[in-house]
Amino acid sequence: MVSPNNSRGDEYGRQVWNEWETCQYAWLALDWLMREADIRAPQYVRIDPDTLRGTVLGLPGRVKMPEERCDVTGIEHYDINWTGYENDDSYVLLVMNHKEKLTVLVRPHEAHLGVFTKPPRILVGGARAFKPVSVVKRGVQYSVDIPAGGTALLVWERIR
Repeated sequence: MVSPNNSRGDEYGRQVWNEWETCQYAWLALDWLMREADIRAPQYVRIDPDTLRGTVLGLPGRVKMPEERCDVTGIEHYDINWTGYENDDSYVLLVMNHKEKLTVLVRPHEAHLGVFTKPPRILVGGARAFKPVSVVKRGVQYSVDIPAGGTALLVWERIR
C-alpha cells in the first residue's frame, strides 16, 4: 500500500509491508509530527523529516523524542501530540492541542533532559503568534493552558 503524496522519487514510494506495519506506522507518525510542528511553530522549530535535523530556536538542532524525558497528560481530553527537540543550548517540548481548550500537565525527568531544574520558559499560541505565559508548577509538574487548536512550547536551558 502506498500512501498518496508520499513518493520518495523512486518507483516504490513509501510502502507498508505486513511484517513491518508497526515500524512503518511509527515512522509515518514521526514524519507527520515533525511536519505538523514545522507548520505550527516555524519560527521556533524547522526540522527536515528525512534527516531529523534542522533549526531549533534559531540554532542547529534535531528531534529528541521525549519517551523517558517527560510525562505529558491532558486533563480535559487526550487529543494532543508532542515532540521534543534539542540544540546545544536548550531542550524544547512542543505540545499540540487538536481540540477544545485544555490544561496539560508536564512532568519533566530532568536527569534524562540534561537541563537545569529551574522552570522552563513557556510560550503558548498558534498561527505563528506566540506569547510567554507564567509558569504554574503543581508539585513536580508544570501546568499549561492551551487554547483550542493551539500549541505550547516549554523551553529548558541546557546544563553547562
